[in-house]
Amino acid sequence: IDIGLELAEEKADASYYLAVLDDINGYNDIFPDHNNVLIFKENSFYCNEQIYELLKEEVKEEVYTDSVFNVSINADQLDSMYITGTYDYEGLLNNPGFSSENADSELIRVIYKRAEIRYNREEYDLTVADYNTLLVSNIENDLKKLCYARLGEISLMKNNYAAAEDYYRKAGEYAGEEEKETFRNNILATMQLSANTLSESDSYTDAAIEYLRLSKELQDTDEEKSIGFKFQAIEAYQKANEHQVAIDLFLEIADSKSEKDEVLAAYIGAWSITDSLPDWTQSESLRKGFIQRYPASNEAYELKLKIISFYEGVEFNDKMQAAEMYLSLHDEADEMDIGDHTKEGIYLNAIRIYQELAMEERNIELMLAFEKLYPRHSVANDFLTGIAVIYEARGDQEAFEELARYIYKKDPTIDLLTA
Repeated sequence: IDIGLELAEEKADASYYLAVLDDINGYNDIFPDHNNVLIFKENSFYCNEQIYELLKEEVKEEVYTDSVFNVSINADQLDSMYITGTYDYEGLLNNPGFSSENADSELIRVIYKRAEIRYNREEYDLTVADYNTLLVSNIENDLKKLCYARLGEISLMKNNYAAAEDYYRKAGEYAGEEEKETFRNNILATMQLSANTLSESDSYTDAAIEYLRLSKELQDTDEEKSIGFKFQAIEAYQKANEHQVAIDLFLEIADSKSEKDEVLAAYIGAWSITDSLPDWTQSESLRKGFIQRYPASNEAYELKLKIISFYEGVEFNDKMQAAEMYLSLHDEADEMDIGDHTKEGIYLNAIRIYQELAMEERNIELMLAFEKLYPRHSVANDFLTGIAVIYEARGDQEAFEELARYIYKKDPTIDLLTA
């Protein structure tokens, strides 16, 4: 046996190691209770491992055949032979009667190698058991990292995203800076896969929660991506009919932005939801939120017009309130960017509404006030003539004559009689 081992090591040929194994088995059959049983077990595994290392690449291409021992070994058989041998060797290393200074490190080496073989064979449950055995042993941090990384990969293949994320985080704790980034990317990819899978299975609320976790994970390192995942969470919440949560998230985005266009985009997202529900009270409140933030902007002016349209239209159906809001907007116009609109035009909208409501006294009051504010406007004299006609029709001679005198002084060419 000793001579056979020396020859096998010299030749580095699997056939010679098979011969040693045959000699060991023959010796054990003849002398079952000999004093070298433990040493022979160690030598037996040594031969087994050498055979594995010598043949593992060869059997990927073709079956190994030894005509002397009438043995044929394919890749699966070679793996199985080595794995089986590791259990005997593991028992030997744990045997109190076996003395070896390297027993602990050897045990860790063999279990890890077995785990890797099983991983490649897709024997995942047995692989997990081996990695967990290693993790409860006294192993180096680098090996802990490798074990956790493998457990993460296996969990991912089993669609256990929470476990995969946890294992990748643990692996990252034992990694160098460059590898930490790799594990961080694995974590993000796992979280996104989890969120997408939940969304595809119509578990929209759970998907939204995952997207928000992704957003938070990235908020300090990649704001653009963080916001992107928050938008995906909003979309998922809308699909789950949790509209208020989606609205609140839009407002969070608005609060986090400093550029007016970006703030407006977030607010538009929020009131697009309330408009579609419809929830006009909240739609008005959201628009007012943007107005309060940028009160002098043209966007604020346009939004005030939109709010007024709610009161004038079917949303609130309160035309009188709409008219009064036009008047207030007119008074604020000097402090706002009203674009190519005019203050006169804003005021005239209030008059128009009161005319539609046939509120004659309020109409007269506003038309007289308009003429005082804008005496040269093209409709100012028409308003005065119209009021004069009203006074005449009422038989209010005193009011008529007073207004007629004012009109004559302003423009003698106006013919009240024809009017």
